[in-house]
Amino acid sequence: MRKICSGQRELTSLAEVCEEAVARTLRQHGSAEGWEGRAGGYLCVADAKNGLPLITMLVGEVPLEKAPKYLEFCQEKAARLAGHPDHQASWQSRNPEKNQWGGAIRFGDKILSFSGLPERGDESAMLLVMAQYGDKNYDASWQIARLTDNQCFTGL
Repeated sequence: MRKICSGQRELTSLAEVCEEAVARTLRQHGSAEGWEGRAGGYLCVADAKNGLPLITMLVGEVPLEKAPKYLEFCQEKAARLAGHPDHQASWQSRNPEKNQWGGAIRFGDKILSFSGLPERGDESAMLLVMAQYGDKNYDASWQIARLTDNQCFTGL
């Protein structure tokens, strides 16, 4: 089973897995309404206890004018999910009136968060990443998808 973020090799592996997950999500849904111009975003891996970012990285391409917003959102989603220890996904505490969206999932002692795609796509990409880290995580990714009714993920 793969480890997540315990060293340079694992970080490189995580980046590759995330790039493929975003690419796969874009291949499946990129031509749908609301997905125009989407080609990447920011990944945040955070500590599940306190929400502090451990790693933040650009995956794919984002328009320069949207980069600060996507970076802020991926970190906010992770921090918010950490603040709800009984939740498995930031979708469970989303509040559009406050610009609080889905796209982060709990993954053991880490939180995986993404921003740059439509919010269901953000979550789907993170669920795909999670599913790559062993059978137990594959099952857990499907449980979260059912919990949040993420049709974007179930279509992958």
